[in-house]
Amino acid sequence: MKILSRLEKSIVILSGVTGCLLLLVNIADILLGVIARQSGRLSIVWTEELARFALVWFVLIGAAAAHYEGDNMSLDFIVKKFNKKVQAVFKLIAVLIEAIALIILIYYGLQNVQGGWAMRTMALKISRAWPLMAVPVGAGLLLAVLILHYILSNKNV
Repeated sequence: MKILSRLEKSIVILSGVTGCLLLLVNIADILLGVIARQSGRLSIVWTEELARFALVWFVLIGAAAAHYEGDNMSLDFIVKKFNKKVQAVFKLIAVLIEAIALIILIYYGLQNVQGGWAMRTMALKISRAWPLMAVPVGAGLLLAVLILHYILSNKNV
């Protein structure tokens, strides 16, 4: 269990730090674009595209850390009215539904990435696969944290 706990913490730290760095890239990129447009009447065409891609990666990578911290949305006020055994069943059902949704995201995300290698983005001229990769990578990290968190929080059950 100690190894699983370390693995979970490592994924969460990787997710959180990477998410923060991507948010900083996003903010700096947007500021660069605004300052360039306002001060020099210069339009740097790639700033909008980079900001969009950084935001997508930030949200999907940061989701694992947010899930670990309990910052995701849930409607648990009804479940809390039941006894512990019923709550455990609801928790298992919720985890299974989340896991299935994430597996579907990973599967179709990988298919999308495979089709994106041949295409290039308009401004940055990078393969479309790089921004598209945020979906399977983010969903994979979130799935790992979801499963590890469920195992570790129910080790005594």
